[in-house]
Amino acid sequence: MWALAELEVPHTLELIDLAGGAAKRPPVADLNPMGQVPTLVDGDQAMFESSACVIYLGEKFGVERGLWPAAGAPAHMRALTWICWSAATFGPALRAAFADGPGRAEAAARLTELVGHLDRHLAGRPWIADATFSLADVYCSAAIGWGVRAVGLDAAPIDALRGWVERAWARPKAAVM
Repeated sequence: MWALAELEVPHTLELIDLAGGAAKRPPVADLNPMGQVPTLVDGDQAMFESSACVIYLGEKFGVERGLWPAAGAPAHMRALTWICWSAATFGPALRAAFADGPGRAEAAARLTELVGHLDRHLAGRPWIADATFSLADVYCSAAIGWGVRAVGLDAAPIDALRGWVERAWARPKAAVM
């Protein structure tokens, strides 16, 4: 939702009763066989996975609006890398740290290590991919922010990361989260 708000792309939001199982039945399950949100429909094509949706929106609308780096640019590579890192590396580590069980302490240590990598990447730069805010900042700061709230990840001693999340979330369009 935050990416769509930043892009100012006309869209229709359809709320799904997840608790009632609506996502597991047609017509929603026909669009997203995982039975999860989000699902993005553009024309006759549906897609799911939030990282894929943000990348698609960036490629389709973001370049012309200055919210996504052009393909082939180093910033494009960084945007793709950090979005995929958030989804495929940080996300599973966050879920492991959130779960109860004997491996929780190890998962929390891994999460701290991962956040340290991002903090070092952000040191000396205002945004994750380039000198300007992009949809990569939307996706990644939302993931990190959720981690801070849900797991109690302590971002306070991580100066670059904390400042980046604060700058991203201070944007007026972030209010849709």
